[in-house]
Amino acid sequence: MKTVFIAFTLKDSSVAEFFTAISNRLAQDYKVIIISYQTEKHSLPLDPQIETMEWPSKRPTKLKDLFFIGRLVYKYKPFMMISNFAAVNFFLLTGFLFGIKKRISWYHTHSSAHITENKFNLWRKSMIYKLATKIVTTSAAAKEDISKHYNLKEKKISILPNAVIEPKIIKGDIDPLKLIFVGRLHPAKGFEVLIKALPKVILKYPQLKVEVLGGGPQEIQKFTKMAKDLSVLNHLNFKGFTSKNKFIEELAKAYVCVVPSYFEAFCYVVIESFSVATPVIGSDTTGVAEIIEDGISGYLFQPGNYIELSEKLLKLLDNPRQRKEMAANTFDTFKDKFELCKIVENFMELTDA
Repeated sequence: MKTVFIAFTLKDSSVAEFFTAISNRLAQDYKVIIISYQTEKHSLPLDPQIETMEWPSKRPTKLKDLFFIGRLVYKYKPFMMISNFAAVNFFLLTGFLFGIKKRISWYHTHSSAHITENKFNLWRKSMIYKLATKIVTTSAAAKEDISKHYNLKEKKISILPNAVIEPKIIKGDIDPLKLIFVGRLHPAKGFEVLIKALPKVILKYPQLKVEVLGGGPQEIQKFTKMAKDLSVLNHLNFKGFTSKNKFIEELAKAYVCVVPSYFEAFCYVVIESFSVATPVIGSDTTGVAEIIEDGISGYLFQPGNYIELSEKLLKLLDNPRQRKEMAANTFDTFKDKFELCKIVENFMELTDA
């Protein structure tokens, strides 16, 4: 039986859920070995035939990791190697040196996140990506970005959007005064734009609350000060990082999800929100704008424009009927374009596996 190697981190996350589904599908026809790092306790439904291994290092970037994957490739002789994030470099290099037929790498990010990348690292990464037989991006924006940034031929780059399982939750009552933000409080996520938009919205809706799911203590402290200066702190509920099941439940109760990112290759939060029929107001940038249909499944606003964001929030808060229509549209979009089983089968066709 032919063997497939696939590298991702085993933990309860949408990314791991996605690659677990791909692994399970591949396991129907091949021997599958998952190579993980920084593995966490999880509830992922792995096929019992799948073998799992752990990189020697917390991040597979050391010489011992290269020797580790080299020995495994020599022993199992996989015909396909699929890599993500930190595993990309050694998977592609080893796969190339051993003549592995299918060397597939996922590109999850956007070059805007690496504005400090020096010329040597840019050249090195470009050379590594050229070793792939196929690169998978999650959006058209990401495909254009990696092609231009790393000088890669577009014919080896394919688009396959991220996807999630339809959550098995019972939808309760929607809180008409609850907004939600989910994600890291990294500068690229634009959380300060949402804070700046709140004063105008709160003037009309003084009982409005924003659930903030994500961010560590230092980040929360920074934005707490900013919110206090703008007199909106009492309207923010910082909950920090939480489990996937918990934030899906919170998304389902929210009136609208806000995604004010400055750039995204793709945004899991948008499709997770769609999976529970919650509209999204997001920035009109890269991967976000490819998912949200403005005025149909949510609203788009110019990145960084907090005045426009406040106007879009008020527009939706003022119109519960439109919110109901948008909710139905978001779920239809999810089922049609981002449901996990469908995307997994698209992957099988894409790779001719």
